[in-house]
Amino acid sequence: MFGNKKRSRLEVWKQQTRLERLGSPDERLARLQGLLIRLGIAFVTVLIVSLIANAGGGHWGPPFAFREGEVYPRDIRVKVDFTVVDQPSTQLRREQAAAAVNPILNLDPAPLDELQLRLTQLLLAAQAGSFDQLDPEMVRYWSLTVDELRALSNKLRGEPERSLSFLALAPGPQVDFGDPLLVGVLGVLAFERARYPIKDESDLRQRIDSAFAALRMGGVLDDQERESQEAIKRAAQITILRPDGSKLLALPNEVLKSKLIGDPRGDRGPLYLQFAKAFQNEAIADRLYQLVVGTDGRPSRLPNTLKYDAAATDHARQEAFWDVPEQKKAYKRGAPLIEQGNAIQEKDIPLLREEHKAYLASMTFDQHLRRWFAIFLIVATLACFIGFHIAQSLPHLASDVRRLALVCGLIIVCFGLSILLNQAPWYGVIIPLTMTALILRMAYNQAFAWIVSFSIALVVTLALGTDLARHFLVLVSGSTVAVLMLRNVRTRSQLAFVGLAAGLGYAIMTVAVGMLTELPWSLIGADAFRRFVWGLVSGLFLTGLLPLIERAFGIVTDMSLLELGDVSHPLLQELIRRAPGTYTHSMTVALLAETAAKAIGANPLLTRVGASFHDIGKMLKPHYFVENQSGENRHEGLAPAMSTLIIIGHVKDGIELARQHHLPQPIIDFIEQHHGTTLVEYFYQEALRHHENGTGNGELESSFRYPGPRPQTKEIGVVMLADAVEGASRALGEPAPNSIKKLVHDILLKRLLDGQFDESGLTLSELRIIEESLCISLIALYHARVKYPEHKAEAKNVG
Repeated sequence: MFGNKKRSRLEVWKQQTRLERLGSPDERLARLQGLLIRLGIAFVTVLIVSLIANAGGGHWGPPFAFREGEVYPRDIRVKVDFTVVDQPSTQLRREQAAAAVNPILNLDPAPLDELQLRLTQLLLAAQAGSFDQLDPEMVRYWSLTVDELRALSNKLRGEPERSLSFLALAPGPQVDFGDPLLVGVLGVLAFERARYPIKDESDLRQRIDSAFAALRMGGVLDDQERESQEAIKRAAQITILRPDGSKLLALPNEVLKSKLIGDPRGDRGPLYLQFAKAFQNEAIADRLYQLVVGTDGRPSRLPNTLKYDAAATDHARQEAFWDVPEQKKAYKRGAPLIEQGNAIQEKDIPLLREEHKAYLASMTFDQHLRRWFAIFLIVATLACFIGFHIAQSLPHLASDVRRLALVCGLIIVCFGLSILLNQAPWYGVIIPLTMTALILRMAYNQAFAWIVSFSIALVVTLALGTDLARHFLVLVSGSTVAVLMLRNVRTRSQLAFVGLAAGLGYAIMTVAVGMLTELPWSLIGADAFRRFVWGLVSGLFLTGLLPLIERAFGIVTDMSLLELGDVSHPLLQELIRRAPGTYTHSMTVALLAETAAKAIGANPLLTRVGASFHDIGKMLKPHYFVENQSGENRHEGLAPAMSTLIIIGHVKDGIELARQHHLPQPIIDFIEQHHGTTLVEYFYQEALRHHENGTGNGELESSFRYPGPRPQTKEIGVVMLADAVEGASRALGEPAPNSIKKLVHDILLKRLLDGQFDESGLTLSELRIIEESLCISLIALYHARVKYPEHKAEAKNVG
């Protein structure tokens, strides 16, 4: 009674089922490798995103999160001691240093040398009593005519004592020849010769040099030159640059010509004193002084030897400006930078940036590591949420390494661009976030797109250091609107409309959050307008990138499906020409499947187009398929295994044709999966019959099954059922409603028990709805018709 008992059949079935699910050791190893690869992709994605987030938009550490115009509900205080350049103070001191530089004037003694030379030559000629040897240049310089000089020379030769005494004692109007002032000078020299003899030419030159020595050292500044140069007028001192490179500081009045000359008829200037000191004779000094400075309307001979050098002055001021070191201002930890309730102004931004740089520089390696690890944990947690959703709702994505890597790559690019574009004045984080949400919505579903965009928005907010209420709510609201508004893309303008709606969502939430946080209206308006524009731009960008997105993610939009479903498509036209029966069958299946797909909420347009192309491989060998046969059956002379190869071969042929004509992958999936791994029952039964009769080879059942894979989407599962029931219904002799219902139920149950729907995502309730839809459609297709009586012509009797 308590001995070993045989295991019940149920236990044996459970164990066999468990072993079948586990598969062979090679299959288990392959699954483990695939799992490790997918986990590796997820880990690398989390690692890269956390590193980008920790970089803080350009700095390894917390980001700079302040913006002009924002109002913070708390004091912004210094986190670490730092010094900053006091720009106003530095600028003021530099300007003062530049202003203190004296104007630079170049001293050119050449004009004064010429005056000395001409004066020496004139006096030597007068002392010799003859002007015959004077060159024409001398004559022009002293404004004398040749006739005047000749008359003067003759007079001096004829009566030198008398004439010179007369000239000295009574110079002026009574002299009717020569220059009165010049004649007076010559007369004085002759008259004073006894009391003050000039020894020789060398002695004369020395005295003239002595008279002009001060002017040679300091120069002469013309009054007009000073008035024309504002820098000299304002200057308290000037710098005189001599030819030898030496410099002399001087007061402008010390070298000004009018001050040097003074009043020739009153208070004479320093120049007269220099002449008196050099010649030690008042009469001679007085006459020479008048000759040089000019009197009685005669022009002054005293030249301007100082010239303002603007370039040298500017260069000196620039050097003085930059020689002043930067003025520093120290801030202690805890000191308030911006008080609570005050808006951040433009002048505050540089100070806040300097404080932020000082804080980053003060952070230790442990602080950086702790911050990065915290971000890593947040990103990893969000990644786990996304991973659970993929495992539960998107098993085909979880099993496809390439698509999973593509999604992870999209997330990394979106996050990186969000950080990169969030720089003043653009703040374009909205563009990559909105586009990513829309792409994932088109490629997969609303829930997946929303979870990913929610996660990206949260991590971006943390990475940028912005306020959750101001930034996160805005990002989530706009991306949510975009995901909810996008359904089936039938036109390009639809994406632009979705972008417009997303932009409105961003703008409305920006205004609402701004009002709650009491931001200034100027900032609220600018942010709302900018985010509205970026939302619209996201939709427009996506419109241009749509073909690339379809190819990269292996998706097909309704807009592309409408183009593919046109009966003028070359493949469909070729199918009509080569296999008209298959074309009719495909169109009927498309009609049945579209109705059923709409009933369960699947994509009816994708279902219809996929059904239209599902049997295109039959056009290569059309007469081996019953719908194209007209009496002769080409399988009668073939072995069941060979016939099965031909029948199964239409799937491979269809895939090759589809790829040659560049059909999108979702349509190719219909061709490849619409038979799943079902059994080609007719020829399998024929093979069994031949085997029983001793004429067969005993082939395995697997030889008569389609290679698969099984349907991976609901739409392909619907087409599988519609294809099967449409073909089987044609064999019904009396397609009564009950017969049709029984046929559909039997086929569905057989496919279900064969596991053909295990990977399609179809539920039992959806299969029931599909069954009801197919029954209604087939009954309507094969509805009974009234049989009209034949009209028999009655013969008319003639005659």
